[in-house]
Amino acid sequence: MGSKALGLVSLAALAFAACSEKPAEGPAAAPASVAETAAAPAAAAPPSIEGLPAGDYKIDPSHATLVFTVNHLGFSHYTAQFTRFTADLKLDPANPGAAQLSATVDPASLSIPSPPASFIDELSSEPWLNTKAFPQITFKSTGIAMTGPNTADVTGDFTLRGVTKPLTLAMTFNGGWKGI
Repeated sequence: MGSKALGLVSLAALAFAACSEKPAEGPAAAPASVAETAAAPAAAAPPSIEGLPAGDYKIDPSHATLVFTVNHLGFSHYTAQFTRFTADLKLDPANPGAAQLSATVDPASLSIPSPPASFIDELSSEPWLNTKAFPQITFKSTGIAMTGPNTADVTGDFTLRGVTKPLTLAMTFNGGWKGI
């Protein structure tokens, strides 16, 4: 598996928020006329980190999945997941560029739907993940640049099989903080 595919895996683990806001109950009524449609209020603004308290955040494992796909020789996209991972964020919304983000994935937690016999064992060994020699995949941010009210580019050091390379992840804040 290439570092780009696992970089995408890291993106899932590094989500800023645990849950999205609950949608309104019941179906929305359709506008009665074109005039009502033109006068309808604009869509709600995307969630923003403004108003979040500064502090340390941890990913909630009951609201997170780490799923990835890998192109299989151009025939299909194979889907898999890691079931054990952590992510931590130190955030001061007044200075988001100083935020620190880190994630750790247990590569031995690889889970594949309906794998062929011994396929997971093969992927866990040399030359693939080699989970015995390299029991962690890690990401540690080195810089965060806000690109919009709820988006950021997070640059950091991604380590897979003992090799560390720079990686930039495009992130989206999904909302969820309502004083919980």
